[in-house]
Amino acid sequence: MEKKPESIFINRELSWLDFDSRVLALAKEKTVPLGERIKFAAIFGSNMDEFFMVRVGSLYDQTLLKNNKTDNVTHMTAAEQIAAITPRVAELQAKCDKYFQHLVSALAQEGYKKVDFAKAAGAFLENLLPARAAAAAQPADRRFPPPVPVFE
Repeated sequence: MEKKPESIFINRELSWLDFDSRVLALAKEKTVPLGERIKFAAIFGSNMDEFFMVRVGSLYDQTLLKNNKTDNVTHMTAAEQIAAITPRVAELQAKCDKYFQHLVSALAQEGYKKVDFAKAAGAFLENLLPARAAAAAQPADRRFPPPVPVFE
């Protein structure tokens, strides 16, 4: 007779990471169009931000309580969950960093360039802002019609 598993459920945080792993796999998949692959990489990043702000933050708060309360489904304490999450997150983030470099290279092959925002901000301040400021300084009656008709 086979031994029954303790639970038919897996830890929800580890399940979340499994889902994110599948999202990240779509960022690597060559049959997916490049733009969509970039979106999947961005979704992965957004999901990880939320994961740490909400899920891991909550687990960390639980560790500060030092009551060693276990999860009802998987019977893991908050500290055990964090210990299980940490290597998995490190693995996924390393993959994401690698995939991102491939995506940047693929974009370059398609003719897209990475923007240097420091240079772009300098160009804005030197060229566009003075022109916009001059337009804004013009009298209002020259830029817009009056709000109500003027009768003479």
